[in-house]
Amino acid sequence: FRYKNYYVTSLLKKPTKMKKHFNKIEPNNQITNQPINIIKETQLSLFCRKTIKYLIMVVFLSIPLWVSTGYSLSLAKSNLFQILVYFLLFFFTIRSLEIKKIEIKLNSINILLLIWFFIMILATIFSPDRQMAFWGNQIRFEGLKFFIFLFIFYFILTSVISKKSINQIIKLLIYSSIIICAYAISQSTGHYIFSVPFEFQIEGGVNRAFATFGNPIMLASYLAVLLPLTYYNFLQVDRSNKIIKYLHLLIICLQLYTIFITYTRGPLIALIVGIGLYLLIKIYSSKIKLLKIISTFLAISLLLIIILVNIFSATLKSDTTNPIISRFTSILDLKKSFSNRIIIWQSLIKPIKNHIWFGFGSDVYDEYSLSKDYFNPKMLTLGGGELRIDKAHNLFIDNLLCFGIFAAITLIILLIKLILLLINKIKSEKNDLNKSYFSLLLTSITIFIIANLSAFPQICDYFLLFFIITLITFGDDTEQNNNSKLINYSGNIYLYLFIGLILIFVYYFLTYTQSKAEKNNNLAQGYLKIAKYQEAEKYAESAYKYNNRLYQYSKNLIGIKLNQKNDSKINEAVKISEDLVKNRPQEIQNWVILAMSYNEEGSKDNQYYVKADEIITQALNRFGCQLELYREKIRQIAVRGNLLNIDSILHDAKKSAFYNGKQYYSNYFILGASEGLIKKEDYMGAINFINNYWDTNVSSSDDNKYWFLGFSYYKLHDIANAESALNLCTNYKKNDLNCYRTLITLFYEQKNWDKVREYIEKTRKIYPQIAEEYSKSLENIIKQTK
Repeated sequence: FRYKNYYVTSLLKKPTKMKKHFNKIEPNNQITNQPINIIKETQLSLFCRKTIKYLIMVVFLSIPLWVSTGYSLSLAKSNLFQILVYFLLFFFTIRSLEIKKIEIKLNSINILLLIWFFIMILATIFSPDRQMAFWGNQIRFEGLKFFIFLFIFYFILTSVISKKSINQIIKLLIYSSIIICAYAISQSTGHYIFSVPFEFQIEGGVNRAFATFGNPIMLASYLAVLLPLTYYNFLQVDRSNKIIKYLHLLIICLQLYTIFITYTRGPLIALIVGIGLYLLIKIYSSKIKLLKIISTFLAISLLLIIILVNIFSATLKSDTTNPIISRFTSILDLKKSFSNRIIIWQSLIKPIKNHIWFGFGSDVYDEYSLSKDYFNPKMLTLGGGELRIDKAHNLFIDNLLCFGIFAAITLIILLIKLILLLINKIKSEKNDLNKSYFSLLLTSITIFIIANLSAFPQICDYFLLFFIITLITFGDDTEQNNNSKLINYSGNIYLYLFIGLILIFVYYFLTYTQSKAEKNNNLAQGYLKIAKYQEAEKYAESAYKYNNRLYQYSKNLIGIKLNQKNDSKINEAVKISEDLVKNRPQEIQNWVILAMSYNEEGSKDNQYYVKADEIITQALNRFGCQLELYREKIRQIAVRGNLLNIDSILHDAKKSAFYNGKQYYSNYFILGASEGLIKKEDYMGAINFINNYWDTNVSSSDDNKYWFLGFSYYKLHDIANAESALNLCTNYKKNDLNCYRTLITLFYEQKNWDKVREYIEKTRKIYPQIAEEYSKSLENIIKQTK
């Protein structure tokens, strides 16, 4: 408690008993006075403490609501969190200097968390790619850097947590979910309620909602973990307050419906298991035997219904023509749902075994997954071109892969410890509302674990997990005081502060530079799409200067230089490509880019054609997955105009995509040859090649097929066939800007203004800003014509 300007952190020998959740403290009968550990508060320290609380509220409000629909916006979400943590750390440091103490909560849970974090640091040190392991994917907010920010946030959160702030945060999360759900529902209908554009995520013929999260699975996992807390708030609202009671009921319905329209299997199954667990706890904590019997019977009946629906789901899907029903019934088809995950997990046995102690480091295995040592040919059966493995899509296997066996064991012990702690609290609690509270926290933890058995946690999932850990371990004010360890400073306090500030500024500069590089890389891609090569090259070079080892930046810059058809630019592209392979030989894309650059140089010096062939041969011997290499080889054969040996090369290429008696990705190579013919401006040759060689038995890459056909027909001024093919392309890929832009250009050249307006309006649904620019340009042209 506070008395005047003093803050008492330890007063009682035995902890006080507190009626959970916003009731008054009832001290034990026997109280033994102990030496009082007093923190002398000042106006500045109290101001800092209050500011920290407000900033924590801002974090819990802004991160879920901050729109994440594309790369640049995802980056903005990551940067927002970093900025807020910087401010939190600043005010926490000032407060610590004022009171001359550092408030750190230490108990068995936090010690396990610190051990887990220390193992992550070791994994980064021993990683084969320390730079990637530390920084990770800036867009997806991965790498050791993410966990540094997350742990700083968690320990600052636990330093100021109280009953009042817990209640405020829970309400904040619940009420903000209304906006998230409204956004998701608007997306599922093919519209959006905010001006920020988004890309549809089509699967099974339906729009999968993702709201502000950028991914349907992330949205469903977040709401599924939040749902038990919403239900607890519903329980504790007084019955006389019917408006708030019904409001919470409405929010629960919105959350459930939003989870459904994401059409994600893992979180939905986790939610069903979580609800079942909560019902079982309520059943067996009841004293009425008849209720136990009836409830058990209903639970078993529900389980049998799920099993029966699962058995007959294949029949249901074959009978229905409704894609939504088909998608929903496939949710219960567990064999199909997890078969892809099982293939991924099987493919990770060898790399995990070879790096069992400290793993590869966060976000590193992606570039090793296609090597001959680790590539599993069974990955070909997954389809969709997803042959790389960047994540195991399992919380525990991901920890094994990234951080090693010690991290995975520590995480398992941590979660078991939390579950046992909650079970003990449920058993010992007498009050029904408090018992429900701990039961629902257990439900949230269970949902988090099960949902991430087939996925991997993202930033908002970790927020909720660490918040729930805070509720479990520091939910009582008395526990907070009892677990506080106040560390006295020693030495020169201002020297430590100076060193800390220097490190923060250095880190901020590096983070800012990386963020700027990512932004410039995205701008370069945008300018490349509209053929503004000078602007694109300027931004791409800026990104490349920051990190010349990252193939995404290098590939972008090389592509821009090659597109300019300038000898000096091609020479520069070759030099960058050679550096790429030298610096990161484990990345297959670097070899493909180098071969592509040599082939461009070969147009004026045939020796480079020989070098390109040698590079492809070396790479074929190095990598287990050879699809990209063969595609580039076939593309260059077409560019050189040497199609006499195409059948034998196609035969070898198809062998690399053959598994267990079945052919995969054969059309992938056909597209490579077609791309080469288009580059050579042999448009009719490209059309004939696709029509003659396309394998209709392999259903893949149809969107690219129609794009190549549409573009070739457009170049041949075949208006009807071009429009037909490009419309088919947009049917397969709703957000393909190239198709829409080509259709607009096609009818613009024909001065068919009605058709131009029609396709501008179709573009507006997905790219409103670009469509608006097209619309203004069109109106200006029409005015000038008149």
